[in-house]
Amino acid sequence: MTHQPPRSDRSIAIDVDSPFWALTAPPAPSTTPLREDAAVDVVVVGAGLLGLSTAIHLAESGARVAVVEAHEPGAGSSGRNTGFVIPNFPSPLGPAAAIDAFGVEAGEWLVSNVGGAADFLFRLTERLGIACEQDQIGWAQAAHADEMLNGLESIAKGWQAHGFPIELLDADATAALLGFTRYRGCMMFRRGGQLNPLAYVRGLANAAIDLGVALYTRSPVLGTERSGPDWVVRTPLAHLRAGQVVLTLNVATDGLINLGHAPLRISHMRQTATAPLPPTSPYKGPSLPFSDTAPHPNFALRTTRDGRLVTGGDPELAHRRLTGLLPPGQSIEIAYTWGGDTAHTADLLPRFEEPAPGLFSAIGCNGRGVAMASMMGALVAEHLSDPLRSKGLLLRLGRPVRGF
Repeated sequence: MTHQPPRSDRSIAIDVDSPFWALTAPPAPSTTPLREDAAVDVVVVGAGLLGLSTAIHLAESGARVAVVEAHEPGAGSSGRNTGFVIPNFPSPLGPAAAIDAFGVEAGEWLVSNVGGAADFLFRLTERLGIACEQDQIGWAQAAHADEMLNGLESIAKGWQAHGFPIELLDADATAALLGFTRYRGCMMFRRGGQLNPLAYVRGLANAAIDLGVALYTRSPVLGTERSGPDWVVRTPLAHLRAGQVVLTLNVATDGLINLGHAPLRISHMRQTATAPLPPTSPYKGPSLPFSDTAPHPNFALRTTRDGRLVTGGDPELAHRRLTGLLPPGQSIEIAYTWGGDTAHTADLLPRFEEPAPGLFSAIGCNGRGVAMASMMGALVAEHLSDPLRSKGLLLRLGRPVRGF
């Protein structure tokens, strides 16, 4: 088959400030910069999925909360990803890796929460009335080689041992599920799914405001200092005083904190969306979102509600890979591309740390942030509201028992 790259005269939208998801997401909430000094119980730095989930759950517990954001809600990776809802650790990790890293009690607690993160997210959107094109239709990871299928089988057994309904499908069942015959099999998480990530994060922002959270945008944090029993968070025009501060910055640490773990690895991710497939197309897209185990860059694909294919990579790479996989005669038009940065910890596991009393940092969803950050925000709020109830388990994520 001859691979035809996109024609140079074809219109491809590249807009760093407005990812493809903005086409169908609701408008961002009306917000302003922080212009006057104020005092609250908790300041959350960063209005991404993790920060807003933390703020919502703190507000629901009765705390006075302010969120400060350098740009707009979802301006970072929270609004720029593929919208996969994945209740799993990053490949090639499974439950055993978390237990090995953090010990039995904290590891199994983390496994339970990560495995339940997709259900948590979809319940949260229903409870808060967030419409974000959410579909709990499952998520799969496809094996491109026999040895990778063996690895997926081991991970699937780990999840099954913890009571999660994970299935391992053979090559024929995988082909029927995904529409491609190239894979040896796949691991399927029926509780996974997909959504419009920008619509989701904007929905969380509106929900936070409705709960009384003060959300300040275009207010980059210049520094945090201890002042008596409180912390002072400085922005260009004013400052906030609070007993507790939570940093949820992903890649934008900006020197605000010296994390105890190894330096983060920053990856620039490019996403690409096709034009809607024509009704007569022989291929309609996969029945659920999936990614495979091929070496970097691996292949990931999903179908939007309006019939577009969304995958990773720049337009040329996306076009080449799609035309090499789709049925003969299938036409593909690349219509939109956007990008963003994401952070990865050295061992691909999350971290929660308290480098100083009352100052917290949560980071390390490692490409699984749509589900994991939603869940982790609730856990952070629980720890700040009632450390005894959380038994300090979250803090153990900052102190792995053994490195990798």
